[in-house]
Amino acid sequence: MRPRPHVLALNTKAQSSLWTYGISGDLPIIVARIDKAADLPTIRKLVRGHEYLHYKGLKIDLVILNAGIGDSAPFQRTKRESWDRIIATNLTALFDGTQLALPDLLDGDDKRLIIVASVAGLRGAAYAAPYVASKHGAVGLAKSLALEFAKTNLTVNAVCPSFVDTPMVDESAERISRVSKRTEEEARQALAAMNANGRLVTAEEVADTILHLCKPSSRSINGACITIDGGTTA
Repeated sequence: MRPRPHVLALNTKAQSSLWTYGISGDLPIIVARIDKAADLPTIRKLVRGHEYLHYKGLKIDLVILNAGIGDSAPFQRTKRESWDRIIATNLTALFDGTQLALPDLLDGDDKRLIIVASVAGLRGAAYAAPYVASKHGAVGLAKSLALEFAKTNLTVNAVCPSFVDTPMVDESAERISRVSKRTEEEARQALAAMNANGRLVTAEEVADTILHLCKPSSRSINGACITIDGGTTA
């Protein structure tokens, strides 16, 4: 069996844009770390990475689209710039990444497209309209593509975590601390308490779910929105 290339799109917080692609052991990998999705330079970098794999005689088998940013503000005080930035990173980037990889994903067996969405894509949330809208779009895109390509060897699924112990939660805790009398640690605890099990989801738990969807035995899981939320949406 030939090794499986991976594509991951990650936001970098305050880091500068970083692009890497190459061969790590026997695993071809593209990692796109992006500050701002859907801009032309980022798309060109994705194209170069894709061309590099083809130059090596490889095709993409698995795509995990994981770029995500958020913000919190009353809707009437939400700036158009913030809306555009969140929609571009959380939704338009999914369009760009999928369009680029789709020819490879429709050529061969056991192909996977996995979109990291959120429980926010399954319900509403006050003071987070742009983020919630983008994640509803991510879930809708996964379901639509799953149906469109149901008779091919490609499956398309979304994973929907609740609050995860990542830098994004750190940023949320910082924002809460700025506008309240709580410390950042107290704010983190408040966010954890919003998960039904009272703790933050770990990044490893999300990764393990994604790896399960990548297995050949998961070929009949298609169009699913798998929650990783400790029962929050039950």
